[in-house]
Amino acid sequence: GGSVFKDGRVESFVLQIAEKGYADYKLVATNIGGHSSQPRPDNAIYALAGALKTLEEYRFKPMINEATRAFYQRVGEQDKGVYGEIVRNWLADPDDRQNADLLESIDSGYTRTRCVATMVDAGHAPNALPQKAEANVNCRIFPGTTGEDIRRELQAIVGQEVTVELRDPPVIAPPSPLRPDIIEAYTKALAPRFPDAPVLPWMSAGASDGAYTRAAG
Repeated sequence: GGSVFKDGRVESFVLQIAEKGYADYKLVATNIGGHSSQPRPDNAIYALAGALKTLEEYRFKPMINEATRAFYQRVGEQDKGVYGEIVRNWLADPDDRQNADLLESIDSGYTRTRCVATMVDAGHAPNALPQKAEANVNCRIFPGTTGEDIRRELQAIVGQEVTVELRDPPVIAPPSPLRPDIIEAYTKALAPRFPDAPVLPWMSAGASDGAYTRAAG
């Protein structure tokens, strides 16, 4: 797909050559429980809440591949404003966390793995101390990182009071090569309507069938 301004000018069309891996993790805190009239110093809900708060504030290390580099190089060339400056600063040093965090705050999901809590389930009665509290954390994993790598990192983040389990191993495939014949075919297909459209390599932050076909070669 692509972007066309109201006046007919073409911003760009993208060619997805990579995508992030999809994985769900179960975070579980357990406790012997008891009665709410006699609170314990440890509490499964508090332990899980603390772990999720830590995860909320955590940022995985910045990463870049040929798809994101090519995409942002084009953005940096086109955009002469503050956004373009941020992009150029990050491209100059992709390991710089400050610039990466700034870009991530504007354009979320493209500079690293991201994990976010999506569901919680805790307790068993309104007048009882919780014996179990669990949450689902959904991760979109940057190519080049495995689901087990992220599980270990999540475990280190949340501490020993909460266990982290990978529900299903994600399909994570490396970016496809930038084949000139594919780009030429795409450009020819655009030519009748958008003869001067820039074609940019792109990494999807979401999931598609592309991960399976790419992994199969």
